[in-house]
Formats: sequence, structure tokens, C-alpha cells
Amino acid sequence: PSDFMCAVEIGLVCFYGIELVCKLVAHGRWFFFNKDMSWNLLDLFLVVQSAYEQAIVLLSTNGAGVNLSFMRTMRILKIAKLLRVVKVLKFFTELRLIMNSVIGSLISMFWSFVMLAMIFLIFGLVFVQGCSSYLSEHGDWLLMQQPANHEMLLESFGSVQAGMLSLFKTATGVDWLVYFDLLVLVGNMYGAAFITFIGFYQIAVINILTGIFVDSALKLAVPDRDARALSLKKEDEAAREELFVLLSEIDTMNTGIINVEDFAHNLKKKNGKLQAQMTLLGLPVDSAADFFRVVSVLCGDESMSNEEEANIQAFVECCLRLKGTAANLHLQCVAGDLVHMSVMLQQQMDLCEMLAEKITTGNNVT
Repeated sequence: PSDFMCAVEIGLVCFYGIELVCKLVAHGRWFFFNKDMSWNLLDLFLVVQSAYEQAIVLLSTNGAGVNLSFMRTMRILKIAKLLRVVKVLKFFTELRLIMNSVIGSLISMFWSFVMLAMIFLIFGLVFVQGCSSYLSEHGDWLLMQQPANHEMLLESFGSVQAGMLSLFKTATGVDWLVYFDLLVLVGNMYGAAFITFIGFYQIAVINILTGIFVDSALKLAVPDRDARALSLKKEDEAAREELFVLLSEIDTMNTGIINVEDFAHNLKKKNGKLQAQMTLLGLPVDSAADFFRVVSVLCGDESMSNEEEANIQAFVECCLRLKGTAANLHLQCVAGDLVHMSVMLQQQMDLCEMLAEKITTGNNVT
């Protein structure tokens, strides 16, 4: 390599080495036990291997008497640099999705090969048996009259392995008419069996295998937990910014406050952006006054001056809190609050009854 490439490689080794040291200082022993431990170990291996390689190169350049045969062996470790591509996968969603789909399909591919081998074996045995019987009876005549067909018949279906290989060639795009003509020469029944094999493979086997691989890819295409969390966060940020801009346009005086009248007026506009944005958030507003009252209760008195005015920033945050449908957790919380209120109300009623009895008893004594 040129001096420039050597300098670039040394610079990259130093950069990744500093990054690794910073991670070790920041995480301590958890560097080897957190959820990214596999990536951390990969970084550690790549940095140590690259630093060791650069040290060997520098020693050999300075004439330190390094074993050249050992240096040739060290070149094999350069293949480990390809693992850097694996590290890049966690930063590119589409690339990681493709790689996960390919890796996840390996098991399906193995069993697909097993099934195909069984199919080729069954049909191959049938064709090889037929060709063997035909050659035992008419082999001499075929060798004298059609030596080319005799040779091709032995080459294509002379053994079980050759028959399976011929069927594999047929299944992967080789012109099957060549093998069909040979089997018709053996007998019409074998020609019909060969046509049956072609139809069965093209119509049934290919579609089944395609469905299996597509199903595996769809299962692996589901984003992981971190990707889903990041996507939801981006959606919330985009919705927050869009709603804040729309509400700020209503506030023509730049006071940071909107009122019920302006909000209702903008909602009633035909093809209005505000109505569309609220609908996208899952908040179809039928009554601006009722909606403001709900928001005032949710946000509290500190953010709402009254039920007819609202701080824009607080209003946006409350809308995002109301976004979406009620989850089971929310319903259980409401049910728990109702049970708690019912218990407190019963206690107050019991206390009132006790006081009433005491008052009645006191009056009777008097």
C-alpha cells in the first residue's frame, strides 16, 4: 500500500482506539455486560487486531527482524476487517432488514434443499430404473443406431446421482426438452412422468417454497424494539411541531394564548389544516368548548388561565397526551380511582350516620 493509505489506516486505528477507550472509561465493567456487549466485543477485537497489525508492520519497516512467514500468516487476519460491515448494519435499517431476512432464511433454505433432494431422488429412481431396463434390452441396438443418444442416456440417467443432477438442471432452467426426448425414447410412460415432474415442480413446489421464504421474511421484517421506539418518538415530535405551528398561526397577537372562539373558528374552516391535524391525532373535536374543558382539567390550573383560553405549548402537550385510544391500563386506573372514591364516600356516609345517631341520642337524653 502507498504511504497515504498507510497514514489513513493508522489514523483510523487511532480514532477507533480513542473511541474504544472512551467507552471503557464511561461504561467500566458494564462494557462487557450491557445489551450492546456483542457490538462492544466486536469493536474490541477489530481495534486490537488492527493495532497489532500496525505494530508488526512498523517493526518490520524498522528492520526489527520480524519473521516474514509470520507476517504472511498475519495477512489472513485482514479478512477480519470485513466484520466492520457487520457493525454498520445496526445504523442502516434497510440493510439490517435485508441481512436479517437472509440469515433468518438459512434454516428454511436447508429444509428446502432436503425436500428437493427427496423429490429428485424419488423421480430419479423412477427414470434411472426405466433407463436401466431399456438399456438392458435394447442397449446394443441403440449403441449401433443412435450412439449419441446412448451416450447421453448413460450420462444423464446412468446412475441415481446422474439422474438427480439432471432433474436439478431441469428445475434450474436447463432446456428440459433434451431430457424429455431421451425419456420418450425409453417409453411414453416415462415421458409422461417427466412432464408430471415438471408441472409438479413449477406449480406446487416453487409456489410453496416462495410462500415459506416470504413468510419468514415478513416475520423478520418487523422492526425491533429500539426501531419502533425511535419511530414513535419521531412521529410524536413531528405531530407536536405541526400542531404548534398551526396553533401559533391562530395567535395573531403572538401572546402564546389561544381562546375557544379562534379555535372553533379555525376548526370550522372548510378543508382546514387544523381539523385534519386533530383528526390525524385521533382527536375529532365536535365541540371546542367541551374540548377546552377536558384539556383544562387534564393540564391543571397552572397552564390554563380558564376554560376559554389555553397556553399554546401546554395545549399541544395535552393534545398529545389525549392522542390515541384508551389502553387497558388507562381503564384499570379509572376503575381503581372509582373504587377508591366509592370507599371514601362510604366512609363519609358511615361517619355521617354515626354523627346523626350521636345527635339523636343526645337530644333524647336532653
